[in-house]
Amino acid sequence: MTRQNQTRRTPRYRIARWLADRTGHHTRVDELTDHLDQLEANGQHLAILDIVSIAALAVRDTVVAAASACARPYVANLLLGVAAWWIATWTGFIGSTETFIEEVFALESFAFTGRDIFFLYAVAAIPLTLLVVLLLRGLRSITERHRSR
Repeated sequence: MTRQNQTRRTPRYRIARWLADRTGHHTRVDELTDHLDQLEANGQHLAILDIVSIAALAVRDTVVAAASACARPYVANLLLGVAAWWIATWTGFIGSTETFIEEVFALESFAFTGRDIFFLYAVAAIPLTLLVVLLLRGLRSITERHRSR
């Protein structure tokens, strides 16, 4: 039996393979097994903290990829929101909407605060952007699996 086949039967390899399958990083199995081999060479046993460190090693690239995938749409959403607000103000839509709200609710004065709306939009755009990116990645993953069958 070759060394590679012996390695594939060890619990370390199975743990690394399981983590790689769950995170989608199949090329990282060797790196994970090397980490597990180092733990064993140092006389350490696999503990919960070791599993956490291995899992962190396995998902590090996923987190970085997700952050970079979400950064561009988030910035694009903010820029589109600022542009939409500027156009609405320039065309008089904001002013007429404020007047309409004053008349309907019998208010003495009413005004939108653009800065507060922008900050609320900036905070709300984070989970919305994450949700959209995750949904699109999930749909892409499903279609790729379907095509491979």
